Amino acid sequence: MVNAEPKTINELRYNCVLLRLGELALKGKNRQDFELQLYRNLQQKMEGLDVQVKKTRGRLFLQLGDVSFDEVNRRLKHLFGISSYSPALTVDLDVRAIQKGALEAITALQPTPRTFKVSSKRANKRFPVTSQELNHKVGGYLLANCSHLKVDVHQPDAEILIEVRDDTAYTTYI
Repeated sequence: MVNAEPKTINELRYNCVLLRLGELALKGKNRQDFELQLYRNLQQKMEGLDVQVKKTRGRLFLQLGDVSFDEVNRRLKHLFGISSYSPALTVDLDVRAIQKGALEAITALQPTPRTFKVSSKRANKRFPVTSQELNHKVGGYLLANCSHLKVDVHQPDAEILIEVRDDTAYTTYI
Protein backbone atom coordinates (compact mmCIF):
# COMPACT_ATOMS: atom_id res chain seq x y z
CA MET A 1 0.00 0.00 0.00
CA VAL A 2 1.24 3.44 -0.76
CA ASN A 3 0.68 4.60 2.82
CA ALA A 4 3.42 2.25 4.02
CA GLU A 5 7.15 2.86 3.57
CA PRO A 6 7.58 2.95 -0.21
CA LYS A 7 9.36 0.19 -2.06
CA THR A 8 10.74 0.92 -5.49
CA ILE A 9 9.60 -1.14 -8.42
CA ASN A 10 12.33 -2.50 -10.65
CA GLU A 11 11.31 -2.79 -14.33
CA LEU A 12 7.74 -3.97 -13.81
CA ARG A 13 4.94 -2.29 -15.72
CA TYR A 14 1.88 -2.40 -13.50
CA ASN A 15 -1.32 -2.14 -15.56
CA CYS A 16 -3.73 -1.19 -12.79
CA VAL A 17 -4.05 0.70 -9.52
CA LEU A 18 -6.19 -0.83 -6.76
CA LEU A 19 -7.81 1.80 -4.50
CA ARG A 20 -9.20 0.84 -1.12
CA LEU A 21 -12.00 3.02 0.17
CA GLY A 22 -11.78 4.61 3.60
CA GLU A 23 -14.68 4.94 5.99
CA LEU A 24 -17.13 5.19 3.10
CA ALA A 25 -17.92 1.52 3.60
CA LEU A 26 -19.19 2.34 7.12
CA LYS A 27 -21.71 4.98 6.07
CA GLY A 28 -24.72 2.66 5.81
CA LYS A 29 -27.57 4.01 3.68
CA ASN A 30 -25.41 6.86 2.33
CA ARG A 31 -22.53 4.62 1.27
CA GLN A 32 -23.61 4.49 -2.36
CA ASP A 33 -23.79 8.30 -2.54
CA PHE A 34 -20.31 8.64 -1.04
CA GLU A 35 -18.86 6.04 -3.41
CA LEU A 36 -20.43 7.78 -6.41
CA GLN A 37 -18.99 11.14 -5.34
CA LEU A 38 -15.56 9.59 -4.85
CA TYR A 39 -15.85 8.00 -8.31
CA ARG A 40 -16.60 11.43 -9.81
CA ASN A 41 -13.73 13.06 -7.90
CA LEU A 42 -11.38 10.34 -9.11
CA GLN A 43 -12.45 10.82 -12.72
CA GLN A 44 -11.83 14.55 -12.36
CA LYS A 45 -8.33 13.97 -10.87
CA MET A 46 -7.46 11.63 -13.76
CA GLU A 47 -8.74 13.96 -16.47
CA GLY A 48 -6.41 14.03 -19.45
CA LEU A 49 -4.76 10.70 -18.61
CA ASP A 50 -5.21 7.42 -20.48
CA VAL A 51 -6.93 5.58 -17.61
CA GLN A 52 -10.26 3.85 -17.13
CA VAL A 53 -12.02 3.91 -13.77
CA LYS A 54 -13.87 0.76 -12.68
CA LYS A 55 -16.06 0.75 -9.58
CA THR A 56 -16.96 -2.30 -7.53
CA ARG A 57 -18.28 -2.56 -4.00
CA GLY A 58 -15.61 -1.26 -1.63
CA ARG A 59 -12.95 -0.85 -4.34
CA LEU A 60 -12.06 1.32 -7.27
CA PHE A 61 -9.67 0.21 -9.99
CA LEU A 62 -7.75 2.38 -12.43
CA GLN A 63 -6.80 0.53 -15.60
CA LEU A 64 -3.63 2.24 -16.79
CA GLY A 65 -3.19 2.82 -20.49
CA ASP A 66 0.06 4.49 -21.52
CA VAL A 67 0.36 6.45 -18.29
CA SER A 68 2.94 5.70 -15.62
CA PHE A 69 2.08 4.82 -12.05
CA ASP A 70 4.21 7.80 -10.94
CA GLU A 71 1.86 10.25 -12.65
CA VAL A 72 -1.23 8.57 -11.21
CA ASN A 73 0.42 8.44 -7.77
CA ARG A 74 1.06 12.19 -7.88
CA ARG A 75 -2.61 12.86 -8.59
CA LEU A 76 -3.97 10.38 -6.02
CA LYS A 77 -1.95 11.56 -3.02
CA HIS A 78 -4.55 14.05 -1.81
CA LEU A 79 -7.80 12.36 -2.85
CA PHE A 80 -10.15 12.29 0.13
CA GLY A 81 -11.95 8.99 0.84
CA ILE A 82 -9.14 6.62 -0.20
CA SER A 83 -7.58 4.70 2.69
CA SER A 84 -4.76 3.33 0.54
CA TYR A 85 -3.86 2.34 -2.98
CA SER A 86 -1.32 0.10 -4.69
CA PRO A 87 -0.07 -0.54 -8.19
CA ALA A 88 -1.32 -3.94 -9.30
CA LEU A 89 -1.09 -6.51 -12.05
CA THR A 90 -4.32 -7.71 -13.62
CA VAL A 91 -4.19 -11.47 -14.20
CA ASP A 92 -6.59 -14.15 -15.42
CA LEU A 93 -8.81 -16.02 -12.97
CA ASP A 94 -6.49 -18.99 -12.93
CA VAL A 95 -4.22 -20.20 -10.12
CA ARG A 96 -1.22 -20.48 -12.45
CA ALA A 97 -1.70 -16.90 -13.75
CA ILE A 98 -2.06 -15.62 -10.18
CA GLN A 99 1.15 -17.41 -9.18
CA LYS A 100 3.04 -15.88 -12.10
CA GLY A 101 1.67 -12.41 -11.30
CA ALA A 102 2.76 -12.74 -7.67
CA LEU A 103 6.23 -13.85 -8.79
CA GLU A 104 6.51 -10.84 -11.11
CA ALA A 105 5.44 -8.50 -8.30
CA ILE A 106 7.82 -9.83 -5.65
CA THR A 107 10.86 -10.10 -7.93
CA ALA A 108 10.41 -6.47 -9.04
CA LEU A 109 10.56 -5.05 -5.50
CA GLN A 110 13.66 -3.18 -4.40
CA PRO A 111 15.26 -3.69 -2.00
CA THR A 112 14.85 -7.40 -2.61
CA PRO A 113 12.69 -8.80 0.19
CA ARG A 114 14.06 -11.70 2.21
CA THR A 115 10.76 -12.63 3.84
CA PHE A 116 7.17 -12.54 2.61
CA LYS A 117 3.61 -13.59 3.22
CA VAL A 118 0.63 -13.97 0.91
CA SER A 119 -2.84 -12.62 1.73
CA SER A 120 -5.79 -13.44 -0.52
CA LYS A 121 -9.33 -12.06 -0.65
CA ARG A 122 -12.04 -13.67 -2.73
CA ALA A 123 -14.93 -11.40 -3.60
CA ASN A 124 -15.74 -14.08 -6.19
CA LYS A 125 -16.87 -17.03 -4.06
CA ARG A 126 -17.34 -19.12 -7.22
CA PHE A 127 -13.56 -19.23 -7.64
CA PRO A 128 -12.78 -22.90 -6.94
CA VAL A 129 -9.87 -22.30 -4.53
CA THR A 130 -10.39 -20.90 -1.03
CA SER A 131 -8.38 -17.90 0.15
CA GLN A 132 -6.31 -20.07 2.49
CA GLU A 133 -5.57 -22.62 -0.26
CA LEU A 134 -4.61 -19.80 -2.63
CA ASN A 135 -2.22 -18.37 -0.01
CA HIS A 136 -0.53 -21.78 0.25
CA LYS A 137 -0.37 -22.39 -3.51
CA VAL A 138 1.05 -18.95 -4.28
CA GLY A 139 3.43 -19.04 -1.31
CA GLY A 140 4.70 -22.46 -2.35
CA TYR A 141 5.22 -21.25 -5.90
CA LEU A 142 7.20 -18.23 -4.69
CA LEU A 143 9.37 -20.42 -2.45
CA ALA A 144 10.03 -22.83 -5.31
CA ASN A 145 11.05 -20.01 -7.68
CA CYS A 146 12.93 -17.66 -5.31
CA SER A 147 15.54 -19.53 -3.29
CA HIS A 148 16.37 -16.41 -1.23
CA LEU A 149 12.81 -16.03 0.13
CA LYS A 150 11.46 -17.33 3.42
CA VAL A 151 7.94 -17.11 4.83
CA ASP A 152 7.32 -14.78 7.79
CA VAL A 153 3.63 -14.25 8.54
CA HIS A 154 4.28 -11.88 11.46
CA GLN A 155 6.76 -9.28 10.14
CA PRO A 156 7.42 -9.91 6.45
CA ASP A 157 9.60 -7.63 4.33
CA ALA A 158 6.89 -7.82 1.65
CA GLU A 159 3.26 -8.89 1.64
CA ILE A 160 1.77 -10.07 -1.64
CA LEU A 161 -1.93 -9.25 -1.83
CA ILE A 162 -4.27 -11.12 -4.15
CA GLU A 163 -7.82 -9.99 -4.85
CA VAL A 164 -10.03 -12.41 -6.74
CA ARG A 165 -12.93 -10.53 -8.33
CA ASP A 166 -15.75 -11.62 -10.61
CA ASP A 167 -13.91 -11.25 -13.92
CA THR A 168 -10.23 -11.01 -13.03
CA ALA A 169 -7.64 -11.25 -10.25
CA TYR A 170 -5.21 -8.61 -9.05
CA THR A 171 -1.77 -9.09 -7.51
CA THR A 172 -0.07 -6.31 -5.60
CA TYR A 173 2.17 -5.79 -2.59
CA ILE A 174 2.53 -4.00 0.72
